[in-house]
Amino acid sequence: EGHFDGIYNYSSLNLEAIGGFSWARRLPRESWFVPSVIPGFSTIRTGGSEGTIIPRGDGATYNLQWSKALDAGVEPEMVTIASFNEWHKGLQIEPAASGIDNGFGYTYKDYGSVPENWYVISTNEWVHAFLTKSWPQTYQVQIKIATNSDWTTFRMVDGGFWLSPDFVGVHEDATTARIEGDNRLVLIQPLERALEGGSVEITVDLLFAGLDPGRALVFEIERGGIGSTTVEILNKESDSPVLVDTFYWDGIPGDRNTLTVQIPSEVFINAAD
Repeated sequence: EGHFDGIYNYSSLNLEAIGGFSWARRLPRESWFVPSVIPGFSTIRTGGSEGTIIPRGDGATYNLQWSKALDAGVEPEMVTIASFNEWHKGLQIEPAASGIDNGFGYTYKDYGSVPENWYVISTNEWVHAFLTKSWPQTYQVQIKIATNSDWTTFRMVDGGFWLSPDFVGVHEDATTARIEGDNRLVLIQPLERALEGGSVEITVDLLFAGLDPGRALVFEIERGGIGSTTVEILNKESDSPVLVDTFYWDGIPGDRNTLTVQIPSEVFINAAD
């Protein structure tokens, strides 16, 4: 909607804490995913806090960044390296002379146990891995959720992941209809309206990916303590959507109003074939 081709991140310092580059799974279909990788990061020379210092780890940080960029389940349009001319942030990857004072009290460090040209060689290897990598097949799906509870969620638990969620229909009385994290759909309406028997619905188009024959897709439905939730899953690989399954949940089994359901992955794999 903003007329951008996609999203690029300058640098991600703590990949494990933010789930790597999984944010790419929420990008709209056909938009560019452009991850940026770093060899390490240090803002000592620019007055930054210690929380922004990411050790190189003798090349381990660079390898992790590349690995996560190529393991998000989304094919990058390109991969950038946040490096050029960024010596003051410790981002350089070219061979570097160490032990030299810059005249302002800072002494340039070496690259630890790896040779000075290690990052250039490693970059060539990772570029080859990028250009030769196979990406997961995707399957077009539509999910319809209706509830007369005050809130409900629906998420994929196992068997794959989903990409590019697009809300194609949202009930006007829903106060919240959003994606939470990478794989949870959230639908909320006012409690007062739910107590009066009101219902809300959403319809979402998305892509399933990472499916394996013989491995079931596992989903979880959760809702508030009143009412019920109905979830319809449709296969959109053909010209007309085909209903795969319908799940209804109005129980209260324990501390959480949660229902776990499964669909064989072959339903989508065979339809695509």
